[in-house]
Amino acid sequence: MMTISNPRTMVQNANELFKVLDRNFGSPLGADQVQYQVPVNVFETPNGFRIELITAGYRKEDLNLSVKNNLLTVSASLQQVEKATENKAEEAAETDKATEAAPKNEDKVIRREFHLNGFERSFKIPKTIDLESITATFNNGILTLEMTKIEEVDLVKRIEIQ
Repeated sequence: MMTISNPRTMVQNANELFKVLDRNFGSPLGADQVQYQVPVNVFETPNGFRIELITAGYRKEDLNLSVKNNLLTVSASLQQVEKATENKAEEAAETDKATEAAPKNEDKVIRREFHLNGFERSFKIPKTIDLESITATFNNGILTLEMTKIEEVDLVKRIEIQ
C-alpha cells in the first residue's frame, strides 16, 4: 500500500507532468480552447462579501461585470484585449515612444512568456446580498467587488386551512 506523505508534492509533480505532455503533444483541448482563470480571493466581512481578482494587464474598460439569477460574472473578451493592445501600440507610435510593451506587427517574437487572454469567472452569490449594493473598484491591477448583506426574508408563507 502506498502512503502519501506530502499531497502538495504529488500535485506539483502531476502539474509538471501535464506541462511536459502539453509541450510535447499539445493540449488535448487545443490552445485556443483553454480558458485563462484569473486568481481570486473571496472574503466574508461583517457586513457582506468582498471578491478580489488579479486583472493585471487589463484596463477597467476591458472588464465586464453582470449579475443574473444571483450569478455574478466577471469577464474580459479577447477582442477587447486585442483592441486595447492595438490602441496602445498606435498611441505609442503616435507619440514616438514605441517600446517592447507595444511591439510593431513586423517584430519577430524571440520569447513570449505571457500574453493576455479573455477570461470569465462566475460566482454564485447568496440571496441575502443586496444586488443594488454591489460596487467595483479597480486599483493597481486588482478588481475589488464589495457586496452588502441584507436581512434574510422569510419566504415561507403559512396558509391557514379553512
